[in-house]
Amino acid sequence: MSLVLGWFASRRWTPWKFQLEAWAAQRAGRSGLIQVPTGSGKTYAAYGGALATLIDSVAAGEPSTCRILYITPLRAVSRDVELALKAPLADLAAKVPGLKRVRV
Repeated sequence: MSLVLGWFASRRWTPWKFQLEAWAAQRAGRSGLIQVPTGSGKTYAAYGGALATLIDSVAAGEPSTCRILYITPLRAVSRDVELALKAPLADLAAKVPGLKRVRV
């Protein structure tokens, strides 16, 4: 989780409380529903915990079984979501070289 938090900090972002709660729930194996206004950080709330799990397994040299399915209800925002999902992978690849193999 520290790399995800560090990535946020590198962008001068601070995770919202609901994002931290979502990440903790994901890491604990729980599921849920994220309902906040548009532009409030749902993408990273839904993605952060799974990303941290993926980073942990790749950094440990373990084969990753982490799969993330992100469905956006609007085709118009699908490219924005794709870029948002790829950004931390690209930025963190220098710290965790195995991330270069991850496909989005």
